[in-house]
Amino acid sequence: MKKFFQYILICIIAGFVNYGLCWFVQGYLILPLYFDTIMVMAVLFSLGFWSAVGTLCIHFLITIIQDFMTWKDNTFMFLYIIPGIAIILVTWLFIRNKQKLRGNINSVFLYILFACSCAAAASCITGGIVNYLRITQLGIHDGWTGHNLVSSIQGTKIKLLVALVVGRIPITFLDRFLTTYAGFGLSLLYVKIAEKKGLPYEE
Repeated sequence: MKKFFQYILICIIAGFVNYGLCWFVQGYLILPLYFDTIMVMAVLFSLGFWSAVGTLCIHFLITIIQDFMTWKDNTFMFLYIIPGIAIILVTWLFIRNKQKLRGNINSVFLYILFACSCAAAASCITGGIVNYLRITQLGIHDGWTGHNLVSSIQGTKIKLLVALVVGRIPITFLDRFLTTYAGFGLSLLYVKIAEKKGLPYEE
């Protein structure tokens, strides 16, 4: 039971830190990045799939509450949890075999590179579909980074969908590389601390 509550507490803390980092990069530095999964990746590497999903849910819950308190209209913004879960699932399919992360530094680097590339592709597709549904079904045009790449598209719905997916590629791939490697590094630091303090982590 104690271990269970430790997992929950870690997910809550990671969710708040994740939200803070996202706000700092997007709101303060105003960089063209999402940067909303760095702690999610750290938790995924160190605590596993469900803990990462929990951390992502905490992040989205904070976002929804913050938008509600500031009267910001982000109708159906919760749909963007779908790309987040896709990122977690695809990355986890690669990194669940911990032996793949214990080789020499070059092989580990390349393995994570391939994993986050696949996760980026999944994020582009699912995120593009969410954007497409919000635009065509709800009339909501997001101000997400990359929107200008497709704002001039006029034509069939298929063309719009392709443009929304392709428009996410540059930023999504860069964001995935940065947050996945950073998350992996943080997970290594956490595991070292967890071993000394008796905190939970995946072997």
